[in-house]
Amino acid sequence: MTRMWTRCFDHCVIFGLAAVLVAIAVTQTASGQFGRSSLRALAEPDIMRRDVPYLVDQLDLDRTQRVLFETMIDEYERTIHSRINELQSQVMQNSSAVMGQVRERRRELRTHARERMEQVREELREAGIERGSSEAREIMRERMAEMRDEMMDVEQLLPDTPEFHNLVDTIEDAVDSWQREKRQLREELLTDLELQLADHQLENWQDVRRGLRREHALSASELSGEGVDLVRIVDSLDLDDSFRRSIASTLQEYQVTLHEALQSRDEQVERGRVELIDVLRTQDVERGMELIERELRRREAVRDINDTYRELLARELPDELGEKLRQSALESGYERVFNPTIAQRTFMEARRLDDLSEDVIEQMKAFEQEYRAELNRRNERLVRLTREHEAEQIRDNIERMAGMLISGSRRAANRLNRGRGDNPLESAYRERREIERRYVSMLEDVLTEDQFASLPAAQQRAEREERAQRMRERGRRIRNRDRERDQPSN
Repeated sequence: MTRMWTRCFDHCVIFGLAAVLVAIAVTQTASGQFGRSSLRALAEPDIMRRDVPYLVDQLDLDRTQRVLFETMIDEYERTIHSRINELQSQVMQNSSAVMGQVRERRRELRTHARERMEQVREELREAGIERGSSEAREIMRERMAEMRDEMMDVEQLLPDTPEFHNLVDTIEDAVDSWQREKRQLREELLTDLELQLADHQLENWQDVRRGLRREHALSASELSGEGVDLVRIVDSLDLDDSFRRSIASTLQEYQVTLHEALQSRDEQVERGRVELIDVLRTQDVERGMELIERELRRREAVRDINDTYRELLARELPDELGEKLRQSALESGYERVFNPTIAQRTFMEARRLDDLSEDVIEQMKAFEQEYRAELNRRNERLVRLTREHEAEQIRDNIERMAGMLISGSRRAANRLNRGRGDNPLESAYRERREIERRYVSMLEDVLTEDQFASLPAAQQRAEREERAQRMRERGRRIRNRDRERDQPSN
C-alpha cells in the first residue's frame, strides 16, 4: 500500500494518471520506490508452484499427493492471473478520457516552459548580455526559480472532471472486491490442500501455513530489516541437532510472533489501499498521511521483531555460530549498509596483483585492517540510524510529493522547505564515503600508476570523469546551438 504518491501516482500524476491508476488496480509498479513490493503482492498469487518443494519437504508428501498439490496450485495460479487481466482491462476501458486530459495538461506545461525560456533569451538579447557569461547564468538561475514557482502555482494537478471521478470509483470498487476475492481463493486452496493430508501430516499443517505466509509476506517488505527470514538463515547454518534443540523454543516463538505481526501489517495494507484510492477523490493529504503512518508503524513492528530475535537466537548459540547468524541477518536485512564498498573491492583486487614488494604488501594489509575496523564502526552506526530515520525519511518524501501533486504551490512549498534539513542517515553515508576515499588514496600512494589503474576504484573514477566530460560536451553543444539561434539573421 503505502506510497500514496508513488504507488497511487506511480509515474506522478502529470506523467500519466491513467497508467498510475491501472497500476493501483493490480498491474505492475514502474517506479521501484516505497510501495512497489506490496503492490506487486496484490497482483501475485499467494501460493505458487515454486512452493511445492517446500510443501513436499515439510509435509513429507508422497508422489500422488505431490501431483495433486501441483495440479491444484496450478489451477489457482491460472485463476489469479486471469482475474488480474480482467481487472486491468476493466480499468483500461475507463481510463482513456482521463489519459487524454493528462496528456493535454502535459502539453500545456511544456508549451508554457518553452515560452518562458524564449522570454528569458529575448531578455538577454535586449540587454546585450553574452550567453554563457556569469551575468547570464545568474539571470537564468533567477528566471528558472520563477518558472518553478509558476509551475507550482497551479491550484491542482489532478483533473477534477466527471471522467476522473468515475475512474477513481471504478478502481476503488475493483481493488476492494479483488482483495476480498483473493483472500477467499487463497483460503479455498489451503482447505483443498489440507483435505489431501494424512493425520500425521496434519500435525505440521499450521507451521506450514505460517511458513507459506512468511515466505510471501516478507517479500512484500519495504523497510530495511523488515524482510529478514531468520528461519531460513538458521537453516543455512546447517546446525547439528544439539544446537537446533537449544534454539528450538526461541525459533518457534519467533515464527508465531512474526506471523501475527505480518498478519496485522497485511490487514492494514489492504485497508489502506482502498482508503488511499478514496484520498485521490477527496485530495485530503492529512488523511493520506495518517494512513501511511499506520502502515509504517506496522512495518516497523515486523522489523523490530526480526532485530530482537536475531540477537536472542545469536546469544543462544556458541559465539562463532551466533556471530555468523547475526552477520547473515544484518546483511540480508540492511543491504544498503552491508553491500561491498568500492574500497573493499579495491583492496580485494589489490591483493591479487603481481610483482608487489613485501613492503607494499605489508602496508596494504595494515591499511585494509584499519579500514575494516573503521567500516565496522560506521556500519553499526548506519544500522542504528537506519532504524531511527528510514521511516521518517520515507514519510517526509511522500508528504512533499503529496503537497506538490495535490495541494498547490503554497502548501507544497511549505512541505518542501520543512523537509530540507540535513538527513542524519544520508550524512552518515557521506562520512563513510569520505573515509572510503581516504583509504583508497592511501592505497594508491603505495602502488604504481599501472597497478592502481587496474583496480575498481580507478575504474570507477575513470567512468565518473567520462560521464562528467559527456555532460560538459552536451552543455557546450546546447550553448552553441542557442548562441547560433540568438544571432540576428543577415
